[in-house]
Amino acid sequence: MTINNQPRQVQPGHMDKQRPVQRRTSFPTIELSVIVLLGIVLQIIVGLGSYSGRGRSPMHGDYEAQRHWMEITHHLPIKEWYRNSSNNNLQYWGLDYPPLTAYHSKIMGWLAHHINPSWMALEDSHGIETESHKLFMRMTAIISHLIIYTPGVLLWLSTRQTAITVHPVAFTTVCTFLVMWTPLAFYGDENSAFDAIKRIFPFERGLFEIGQ
Repeated sequence: MTINNQPRQVQPGHMDKQRPVQRRTSFPTIELSVIVLLGIVLQIIVGLGSYSGRGRSPMHGDYEAQRHWMEITHHLPIKEWYRNSSNNNLQYWGLDYPPLTAYHSKIMGWLAHHINPSWMALEDSHGIETESHKLFMRMTAIISHLIIYTPGVLLWLSTRQTAITVHPVAFTTVCTFLVMWTPLAFYGDENSAFDAIKRIFPFERGLFEIGQ
């Protein structure tokens, strides 16, 4: 019996063609389901308590800010969302988040109006603190996280690789921002986009909200 001790020959260029295999991180379905369920339960438990600004007029805290944005985006045209007017007093929780958040507020405001129009009554609904509206506001947060944020996180966790490329993420973020800005340019006037920028980057009004 002859044993061949000669080393195996490697063809030229063979090593150059080999590429490192990128490993994908897999997460068991049961563990992910438990994490999502615990997140929902935690949100429900927190939602049973009070909220910022309850019973504190005239601003009523961040809870009222979120409700007021639904009111404004539901009733006013896009070009007036970021502009001070008789129907939109920017000193009373004026919209200062990017347009994507405003579109989300508009959808929630449309839904709230069809459930109970008094929740979205222009100006007359300021400071509303009913238990039914509190339940609605809690559910909008929980459901929005469940159908928008959670799937995105789970998709990223299930497909992410050991090496994370920043460029596609940055490109997607910039493109999304530009697309969301389009209605302000097409349905507004020459000042609509500028008004939005002043609200999102509040150099003039400074720390007004924090002072409240």
